[in-house]
Amino acid sequence: MAEIELIEKLLSQLNVLVPLLRSPLLGKDAEKKVGLPLMQYVDSEARRYAAKRMVEDPTDLVIDGAAKVGAWGSSATLLGGIQRLAERRRADLDARLEKTWSKRGRPPNAYARTIALRLAKLVAGRTGRKPTLGTASDGGHPSTDYGRALEETFEALEIKGEIRRPGEWALKQLTDEDIVRLPIYDLHIFEALRSKSSVPED
Repeated sequence: MAEIELIEKLLSQLNVLVPLLRSPLLGKDAEKKVGLPLMQYVDSEARRYAAKRMVEDPTDLVIDGAAKVGAWGSSATLLGGIQRLAERRRADLDARLEKTWSKRGRPPNAYARTIALRLAKLVAGRTGRKPTLGTASDGGHPSTDYGRALEETFEALEIKGEIRRPGEWALKQLTDEDIVRLPIYDLHIFEALRSKSSVPED
């Protein structure tokens, strides 16, 4: 679904941006020290800008209020709320897709590809490198971390079939944006694997 793909792209950005905005407020001492001057600068300039504007409509009122309480913190709060609502909407769409699949039957390989792609993005975000998929010469079992994790995930989720084709397909779908190291606290492996959105077409 196009909407799910849009939500995935939005969340991939918010999952990076929201923690960055919160770091001067809620982060560790080192993070606060680095981010505090920028936050103070933004808040100061926002107050100066708001003071020159005439409050003529609701948008002006919002800008004025955000500037008075702190533009940086207001932005962090607003984007955090959008992040939570987007996650809620994705969960709702996931549930609808699951219900549709249970009635009509899941398209061939779609579930396996979806899980393989989610795991590939997870590994890429965790390591900052593109995962690889290979087979050991002695026995044909996976020889890479991604391959072994994918095999274990398929077994845990009772996905029948081999991992090579969905795994290779998933790796081809990765973009440069996917291969960016994300904060560990933004990586929820079990939620990612249990979510069944972004179903690829054959």
